[in-house]
Amino acid sequence: MKKKLGIVCFLSLFALLFAGCGELAELGIEDENGMENTLEGAVGAENSNIVQIKPLECSLQPGELSIPSVGGTYTISASCKGTPPPSSYVWVVNGELQSSYGSSLSYKFPINPTAHYKTYTIAVAAKNGYSSSGAQMTASQQPGMSQPPPKKPVCTLNPLTLTIPSSGGSYSFTASCSDYPTLYMWSVDGKLFLKNSSTFSYDFPTNNTTGPKTYTVIVSASNSAGSGSAQTTVLQSGKSLKP
Repeated sequence: MKKKLGIVCFLSLFALLFAGCGELAELGIEDENGMENTLEGAVGAENSNIVQIKPLECSLQPGELSIPSVGGTYTISASCKGTPPPSSYVWVVNGELQSSYGSSLSYKFPINPTAHYKTYTIAVAAKNGYSSSGAQMTASQQPGMSQPPPKKPVCTLNPLTLTIPSSGGSYSFTASCSDYPTLYMWSVDGKLFLKNSSTFSYDFPTNNTTGPKTYTVIVSASNSAGSGSAQTTVLQSGKSLKP
């Protein structure tokens, strides 16, 4: 009797296990191969959510700008490629930090009252927490008034007069000329010296005569409008006679 009960219990347990496996299969819990396929699908879904990081590369639009002398407000935009996109921007105009922190800058250029072109350098720096990039452009502003025609140089020499001993020696002269000369020429008593400089040194010889000697130092300065000149008189004393 006990043996029959044991066999019945074993068969009942086997039937329950078999039925349980079927229920598990219906619930989607499969063998080892099925479990591996399920895990691979979960990992693939997780990888699809990962952000691919690419370094930032920025440029400015427009690349250059021409502004009239009256000035005005202009907008410069930053275009940045990369992943993730920039989270912050910093703008600088001629070294001065601007209050704009977005991808574009509106800048009011003032009037240029001078007779010369004015240049502005506009720069941006962008970052996203992983990388950073920068770009810059140049804005050229037209002069406010026409450039006056050049004038011929007007020069003076220093010293205006000079007295030197009979023994001579080296002495220097300096020319002060207006209107930006591009060429200087010097002469001493008609002897030309091609020294293109506003300063000039000359070694005066000894005066072996008893009477004084006079030298004339002349400078000539030139620009596109013409030339101007100035001169200095050098008086050299004579050699004294011994009693």
